[in-house]
Amino acid sequence: MSWRRLELAALCAYALGFYLVVIRKSLRLSHDYSGRLYGLRAGSLAGHLNDLSDAQWRNFRGNLPVLTIVMGAFLMLANMLRYCYSLKGRGASLVWLLLSVTYLCYLHGACVSFILLIALINYSIVKVLEVAYLSIEHMFVDVHNKHMQRCQVCYSGKTCYFALQERALIGDKYTLLTYLCYLTYAPLYIAGPIVSYNAFAAQLDAPQKNYSVAQISWYGVRWILSFLLMEAMTHFFHYNAFVVSRLWQQLSPFEIFIISYGVLNFMWLKFFLIWRYFRFWSLVGGVETPENMPRCINNCHDLESFWKSWHASFNRWLVRYLYIPLGGAQRKLLSIWVVFTFVAVWHDLEWKLISWAWLTCLFFVPEILVKSLSNKFQPRSALGLFIHRELSAIAGAVTISCLMVANLVGYVVGPSGIKLLMSRMLGKDALPVLAFIFISFYVGVKKTQVIPFDETSPTSREVAICRPRQLAAPHHAVACANLGSRAAWTAKRRCRHPQEKQPQRIVAPRRCARTSVATSVRSAAEVIDSEERQQQPTPLWPAGATRRRRLQETIAANSACCGTAPVCKNIDLPRRGFQLRGTLSAATAADRPACASNHPAEDAELPLNRKRTFEIHSHHHE
Repeated sequence: MSWRRLELAALCAYALGFYLVVIRKSLRLSHDYSGRLYGLRAGSLAGHLNDLSDAQWRNFRGNLPVLTIVMGAFLMLANMLRYCYSLKGRGASLVWLLLSVTYLCYLHGACVSFILLIALINYSIVKVLEVAYLSIEHMFVDVHNKHMQRCQVCYSGKTCYFALQERALIGDKYTLLTYLCYLTYAPLYIAGPIVSYNAFAAQLDAPQKNYSVAQISWYGVRWILSFLLMEAMTHFFHYNAFVVSRLWQQLSPFEIFIISYGVLNFMWLKFFLIWRYFRFWSLVGGVETPENMPRCINNCHDLESFWKSWHASFNRWLVRYLYIPLGGAQRKLLSIWVVFTFVAVWHDLEWKLISWAWLTCLFFVPEILVKSLSNKFQPRSALGLFIHRELSAIAGAVTISCLMVANLVGYVVGPSGIKLLMSRMLGKDALPVLAFIFISFYVGVKKTQVIPFDETSPTSREVAICRPRQLAAPHHAVACANLGSRAAWTAKRRCRHPQEKQPQRIVAPRRCARTSVATSVRSAAEVIDSEERQQQPTPLWPAGATRRRRLQETIAANSACCGTAPVCKNIDLPRRGFQLRGTLSAATAADRPACASNHPAEDAELPLNRKRTFEIHSHHHE
């Protein structure tokens, strides 16, 4: 057994012991203090009391039956009218607006008039001050509608949503009717993920096709399972009730840590359920939105990844409308203070939220500096890699501790309780507890480093079906055409290498769509990443000068030979790396429709020397 496997086994054993200790202690605390905790209600699981001390979760859970009835009625009427009368654009906007305003009248009563008045004033201001300036040297941004994202990244939904968000709409799409429909859209009005106007308006004409009916159904089943997990958690672990009752002040340092850790996980699961419920509603209605909570809170070991993985749609909105206008990465140390202060005020004007924002920025500054220094350090020797991994794990453990403190101040104890919390956790009797906390977080971060990217995993095999041996010529990375969703057909795909006389035949899977990376291939950036990984014993992928130079050469070659590549009107999805029947040629690219043919066998295959590199922006056709 190798050293890496022994290390992984030891880390997993420690993690298992950690959770067993935390669960056992949590059960005992909840049982011993059940008579002194506020917010407990009669439960339905084995006679245990249910922790409903959190007002937000209590209201959502109590109104869930009514909300589900409203969701069913809204979807039935909206989808039936949309498909029966083939409503698109303004027709779909009008139907959604009428249904959404009816929903808002039920929620707000006559006060809905104030919401519509504010929306009209904002629309009028935008139309009156409709002035923009764009330098001629930046005009290429409007027409350069390709991207170099890898297919497994696109599988997460990020790339496809960015394509909807960044693509400009024609003038008649920016209407008052569509604007009001966007603001009042019922599934996203209360707490749904934030979606940009362009992405929303683009889906009025064509409902989303990135998620099939089976995938949306499984999405709903996963939500139900997560809801059952939340019910079990609130029945057996009364974390939030300890905070509301302020009994945490009477606990030992180790018990305070367990309650704090449990409260953060409770908060994560609460927002996970609320946001995904409304996103499920939106997906059934035909509108795809960004996914909030794409990563579990226990898998975030730095502030940057935590913020991107918490309220992810809001993070994208902040980056687009606040962070980049403030200077972006060039002024990161200053702009984060403005951004997080705005986030605190956006939630509510409370001193504890302001304290949370400033504490987060205070902890964020050292992380930014350390990351900038670590990016300049490229370890080559085994000793250098070992030191780099150990320092990264230590820094991750410190960052998680700071992250817990900031969130506890903002959402649990408040600024008034931070002094008591620090005095209890920094006392002499708390030193063993602090050591236990640090070691536990260190093990958590180290576990993410020890587990490498497995080339033999199913996902890896699906992505790397055809891997060129070298990046020698631009004609070596030809496009993968859209294979459609026909039930059963196979195509002969040929993966030619520069020094191979006989092509390597690969049987194509059933479909080539965003929902399956089985037919995806590695882009030029992935090939370079793969070659660099073969030279390094760890999955650290530094963006060195060689990688940037080779990638720039590939992009330049692609742009030179496929500057007029066809673009699908829906969602751009690059698929490259195969030479197959159905590959578009330079001579026929102008005559092709927006999306590639669903029958690649009908297209003539060109000789190798006439192949061109295309980046097909394709969409899955049902």
